[in-house]
Amino acid sequence: MSPASWWRTRCSRLAHVEVDTGHEQGHADVHYDNSDNSGDSDGTAGEYGGDGLPDRVWDAQLGYLPDVGPAGGWLPSQVQVAPRAVCVEGRWAATLVVTGWPREVSGGWLEPLISYPAPVAVSLHLDTVDPAVADRQLRRQLARLESVRHTDSVKGRLVDPHTTAAAADAFELSERLARAETRLHRIGLAITVHAESPDELSAHLAALRTLASSMLLQLRPTTFRALAGWTSTLPIGIDSLGHRRAVDTEAAATCFPFHSPDLPTDPWARHETGPGGRRATGVLLGHNAATHNLVITDRFASEAHNYNQCVLAASGAGKSFAVKLATLRGLYHGIAATVIDPHDEYAALAATVGGAHIRLGAPGVHVNPLDLPGHTGRAPHETSSPEAGGPGWRDADLLGRRALFCHTLLGVMLGELTPAESALLDVGIHTAYTRARITSDPLTWTRPAPLLADLATALADTGDPVGVGLAHRMGPFTTGSFSELFSAPTSHPPAEHFTVFSLAALPDQLAGVGTLLALDATWRTITAQHPPTRPRVVVVDEAWLLLAHPAGAGFLVRLAKAARKHWTGLTLVTQDAGDVLATETGRAVLGNCASALLLRTATQAAPRIAEAFGLSDGEREWLTTAERGTGLLISGAHRVAVHMHASDAETAVITTHPEFLAEQADSRPNLGIAEHETTLPTAPADPQTFAGSSGSPGVSSSFVSDLEGPDPL
Repeated sequence: MSPASWWRTRCSRLAHVEVDTGHEQGHADVHYDNSDNSGDSDGTAGEYGGDGLPDRVWDAQLGYLPDVGPAGGWLPSQVQVAPRAVCVEGRWAATLVVTGWPREVSGGWLEPLISYPAPVAVSLHLDTVDPAVADRQLRRQLARLESVRHTDSVKGRLVDPHTTAAAADAFELSERLARAETRLHRIGLAITVHAESPDELSAHLAALRTLASSMLLQLRPTTFRALAGWTSTLPIGIDSLGHRRAVDTEAAATCFPFHSPDLPTDPWARHETGPGGRRATGVLLGHNAATHNLVITDRFASEAHNYNQCVLAASGAGKSFAVKLATLRGLYHGIAATVIDPHDEYAALAATVGGAHIRLGAPGVHVNPLDLPGHTGRAPHETSSPEAGGPGWRDADLLGRRALFCHTLLGVMLGELTPAESALLDVGIHTAYTRARITSDPLTWTRPAPLLADLATALADTGDPVGVGLAHRMGPFTTGSFSELFSAPTSHPPAEHFTVFSLAALPDQLAGVGTLLALDATWRTITAQHPPTRPRVVVVDEAWLLLAHPAGAGFLVRLAKAARKHWTGLTLVTQDAGDVLATETGRAVLGNCASALLLRTATQAAPRIAEAFGLSDGEREWLTTAERGTGLLISGAHRVAVHMHASDAETAVITTHPEFLAEQADSRPNLGIAEHETTLPTAPADPQTFAGSSGSPGVSSSFVSDLEGPDPL
């Protein structure tokens, strides 16, 4: 006889039940029968102590079973049974059984119940149904449901949506069973809550039922079956309640606590990532909306397919706040960043961390698209670009590749060029370089490069009507309204650790051109060293501006595909997700993103996003109603509902909320990152010292505390 069988036998032989009607709470005192000390008649015998409970149990086949007395922890000395609760040796316990289940679940969905902040015992009972029996039961169920639907139709009743959904689910399950794709299981779920007093127990039961309702679970108390409910949640494998639900294998697997809704990341582990061998750690984003655990993600982990991430959200959902928060915390770990900022939202962050803030279109800010890339200090003729063959290799095609970029830039400026225009433009580019005494000889590449106006002059001097036409079309950018940006050599070089290219001062006609120029400068920065010495992220905000131009979209696709080789990750941020997903180029860029952050989504764009990222119906509906700053983080095969949190010091730097900025205008803090600092110290590995230490960037200890005042997002 097994210990579980012995326990079942003892529970069935509670012969003496004494009810004390004068008890102030009306409880029934149930005592174990201690009058029969002769042993069980089924082959077991017991050695009984003075309290009437067996010290050891003898089984004819198993010998002495493990201790089951009070010392063994199996049997209490006394159990008081009330209609909905039991009192076990002074501690109260009540059981809730699941009678209604959600239609759709995902891995780790029971985590909120298991991690409930009170002594809770969750018992899951599962039996596998024989396939032949399952097929017969499903056929009977389908016949019953179809009969109900037919009867309603004949009598002119309204269609019951629950019956229709149940019939569809039963039919789908029967098909999968016939193809042996799954098995049918019967599962039962019971939850026992323990407390020190009846009042505390009532409070926990109410909170637990509220939590279950948010998970679309229906819980019912085990009224007049409190003892059966309590025994069903003991670790002895007995289901005394018998409330079961038929599910398939996939749904049953999600009920096991082996899958966690949290990201499988050690927040303080350090990973050797990137060719340079530099160590990078994960970035704290906020807390898990389901479990309230910290969400720490490492885009540069060695197992990542690439380091790219897309951020899709509707306007006002908090996407800029989330990206700036992740960028700032990445700086703490030595992750450099370059930002394409269309709305001048990163100015305060750049000033705080000592980065370069380049406001394209502002007075005194100039960019020369014909500039040759800066050299790394070896020799004027050497480059470290991996496309050029590595350190010390003479890049004889550097001038040609700069000419190809000018083709791309003019294509964005003037629209798609004809073959004749492209051929003549190539001649004009080389003529302009020759007039500036820059040839294929690398020793001439340090000389001042020609300007865009020089290129227009070279085209006009060809005498060809096509060249003259191109020169006239370039007029607004060389001598007209848009010429200020291109009228002088490049005035502001990028910074090593943080650079912001602001496009807010550019007219709408130059937004795509400015984005392309910023991306080109960024690309030259990330390819300037090989192997790279630090990870880097490139943030392209409002990426639809660049994707609207075929040439600019192609450049962005190239960056998304080749960035990984340079230890760089692209962060694509856009609020027009529908437009991006509607184009083949946009889908190609998003397809090269190993992770995604989806915040609140517009209803009309939700179907396309759900199709692109394989979202379930529940996830899609949740995204359309998500709160500001709350979204779905997709990292490989893992999905986490995350809520962003920032400290007061971080919020004062990154928020763009007008009311919050008005209150904090005179109290903007310094986060301790020195101006023009080229090497940022990494955060200490000990989480207790992460709030700041001498010589490291100070971080407020209120990392995940709720912010006071207006919503900073």
